Formats: sequence, C-alpha cells, structure tokens
Amino acid sequence: MNTGHETSSDVDAVGSSVSDELAQLLAAPIPTAVSARDRPQMAGVVIGTLLGFADGGAIPLVSYGGQPGTAALPASTTVDLYGPEIGRPIVLMFNEGDPCRPIILGCLRDAGTRTVPPVPEHVEIDADGRRLVVSARERIVLRCGKASITLTKEGKVILQGEYVSSQSSGVLRIKGGSVQIN
Repeated sequence: MNTGHETSSDVDAVGSSVSDELAQLLAAPIPTAVSARDRPQMAGVVIGTLLGFADGGAIPLVSYGGQPGTAALPASTTVDLYGPEIGRPIVLMFNEGDPCRPIILGCLRDAGTRTVPPVPEHVEIDADGRRLVVSARERIVLRCGKASITLTKEGKVILQGEYVSSQSSGVLRIKGGSVQIN
C-alpha cells in the first residue's frame, strides 16, 4: 500500500532501474536511416506513373510498383513534362540504382496518340547558295515590320509597305491586262 511516503530504499531501487535502462540505451547502437548503398538496387527500366508536380511544376512526382513506401517520389527528368502528361505511364531508371532516386526517361505513347509531324510540301535549297525555292499550297508571306510581300496560289503578288520604291538602271517595264496608277 502506497502511503505517499517513499523511503530512501524505494527511491534507490527506482533510480537504479532507470540508470540501468539508460545505460542499456546508451550502449545500444543508434538506428540510422538506410543508406543508398544498403537499399536494394534497381536494374533496368521500370514503368511508373506521373502523378503530378511539386515546387510550382519544377519537380515531377512519380510512383511505380514495388517502390519503397506509398508516397509519391520526386524525380529527375530528361524530358520536358507538362500537365497533360499527368496520369500517363512513364519510363524510369534510377540514379546509381537507388529506388528512391528515379529519373524519367520519357512518356509511353499509345498507338492512338502518335502523330507524324506534317512534312512541308516542298522546300529546296541549292547547295551552292545561288538559288532558293520555297513552295506552299496556299500562300507565302515575307514580312518585316510594316512591309510584306505576299504570293497567293491564285497568282497574286501583293506588295505592301509605308514606302514602295522601284528603281532600275535599265528599262523598267510595267505590263498587265490593264495598268492603273492611283
């Protein structure tokens, strides 16, 4: 029965057991975080998922099957990633094989999302630098500031500018079905 009056032998017994526990804790090795060297190594590529971005879009967050823990992992990337890629499958490798340091190599694409970039109809540049031929289906516009030259598929040549000058050291011919001046 505890009367609230402790004897010195009771205090010594409690102090002795506390000091024994303290001595054991101090003698025990201090647990440390698992170093990258002690983690299982990841070899080859792994397919994961892009979950989102941290730090205003600067750091991609990923997950993959068998990853340590369940939280999204910050990743490095070799490609530019944007919002529309969130949720897409991605190809991962790991910095020095460390499963906590993924590197995104790219996004996997389905057959339905692949598109072949359009090839220009015809662009020809002679290697000698004497001739340049540029062709387009509808029109070609050369523009610099307020001046432009437009060529249309109907055969129109439109010169526009603040000041248009035509000079010739030889004959200057103006030919057309009709010629209108002002």
